[in-house]
Amino acid sequence: MGYSLEELRSWSDDEVVRRHDEVAANTSPGTSFYLAELDRRALMASARASDALARKSYNLTIANTVLAVVAVILALIALFK
Repeated sequence: MGYSLEELRSWSDDEVVRRHDEVAANTSPGTSFYLAELDRRALMASARASDALARKSYNLTIANTVLAVVAVILALIALFK
């Protein structure tokens, strides 16, 4: 039995997993199942790497801002000496 997209989208993640497990017990996976899992894993690895890069970029921006403020303060001190 098929489900409409509206029904599928209304399910929680746990409900989708439960229903998948019920159906999977009575079917044998084709090669696309394994390829889809490999794609999902690659996507997750890419998302983790992207998140790490964004965090490093944020930290670099903070450090750059602090150094710029220090440079301005030192320039003002040198200017008024």
